Order: sequence, then C-alpha cells, then structure tokens
Amino acid sequence: MSSPPDTRLTAVLQSDAAAVWQAQLAAAFHDDDAKRRCIEVIRADVAAQAAGLGPAEVAELQNAVVRHLATAVKQLHPGPDRPTTPTGPALAGA
Repeated sequence: MSSPPDTRLTAVLQSDAAAVWQAQLAAAFHDDDAKRRCIEVIRADVAAQAAGLGPAEVAELQNAVVRHLATAVKQLHPGPDRPTTPTGPALAGA
C-alpha cells in the first residue's frame, strides 16, 4: 500500500480542522469510547476533504491523518510510568 500524496496530507494537517481534531483527540485520550468516536469524526471529515480521490486513496489519507494526530497526542500525554521491576512480594522458590 502506497502512502498518500505528501501535498494532500500536508494540506489536511495544516488545516484549521486538524488543530481541532488534535484537541478533541487529546481530550478523549483516556476514554476509549470517546477516542473511537473522535476518530470516526476525523475519518469522515478527511473523506469530505478528499474530493477526487478513490476509496483506497481516501482510506490511506484517513489512516495517515489519524496516525499523525495519535502520535502527536501520545507525545503530549505519555502513559503512566511503569515500574521496571516487580513491586509485589517475591514468590517462594522463584
């Protein structure tokens, strides 16, 4: 599967809508249902902006936009620190 044309992706990511999508995705970051709904809206909005593209190209563009926004949001909201060693009592015989 090829990547979407960089100019189309760049245009979508530089749009005012992309900033709104990122803010909405960040707000929904810790709520899986809200995050899914947000991604559905993003995909629908990207499809509406993708006039002239075929279904496969639209899907590639949607995936690229969602991937970019999700990566940006994850960088802003790192997960909780996880201990590198077990914190519970040691098991006997282990």
